[in-house]
Amino acid sequence: MAGMSLTTPAYKVMTKFHYLSRLNWTNARAVCLGLEGDLVSIDNEKEMDFVTKYLQCKFSCPAGWVLHGLSCYKASKDEVKSWIDAKQDCHASGGYLTKIDNASEQRFIELFLYITGLLHHAYVWIGLSDIEHEGTFVWEVDNSTVKFSKWEPGQPNNYNDVQHCVGIGAKGYFEISCYQCSSNISFADCAKNQTRVSCTLPMTDCIKGMFATKDGGQMVTYKKGCAATNECRKVMAENPVDMECCSGDICNKGNDINHTKTVQIGEESMQAEHGPA
Repeated sequence: MAGMSLTTPAYKVMTKFHYLSRLNWTNARAVCLGLEGDLVSIDNEKEMDFVTKYLQCKFSCPAGWVLHGLSCYKASKDEVKSWIDAKQDCHASGGYLTKIDNASEQRFIELFLYITGLLHHAYVWIGLSDIEHEGTFVWEVDNSTVKFSKWEPGQPNNYNDVQHCVGIGAKGYFEISCYQCSSNISFADCAKNQTRVSCTLPMTDCIKGMFATKDGGQMVTYKKGCAATNECRKVMAENPVDMECCSGDICNKGNDINHTKTVQIGEESMQAEHGPA
């Protein structure tokens, strides 16, 4: 999937590769358009070389799981479950109830609900709750607090003091709301880290961290984080930013970073947007 081209002397294109289930051309394009992009176009040998090299960096998910960014997702829809049972179901398959950290992941989950058929249900469990401390919502996978959220108006409200578990509405605006944890009326949306297989990274790999702000927006922070990198360069000369660089082996092993990878090919450069590392 390709995003907007950048009008600079060097060839730069924002590219995000999505490994979903097999789709026909029309549905594949609909997925890209839903993520504010379009199917990738290849206009010259350098672009073909970039796409070919990128696809050599293979990622894999177990059968029945869908790859997005650096995570695998599965819709557990065999039967309706309580939040606790849904969590245990995800754990049994080696995953956890889905965590949504930013707008990009939110958009993917919305598409995922559509692709997997969960769109027909009122809501789907995700891994957020305030079971331990009323009013403090944390993700079950790592006990972290909420960085990004798309609450339904009036939520969270802990109706009748019994609503402590969170589901995402599969209809309408895909907003999240609190529900009674013991309610056996929803399905699970599971996620887990993917398996990385024989991946040869391009020459230059810089990381750009995306973090939600209190007003619901996002701020950008550049971090160290390179893989077999000789140097990092500023690729947005028309919009200068501070960027830290490093050389040698991977020096940032964080598992929750949204970043932009800068691929240096000859004298020209490209950008490829990635999800959680």
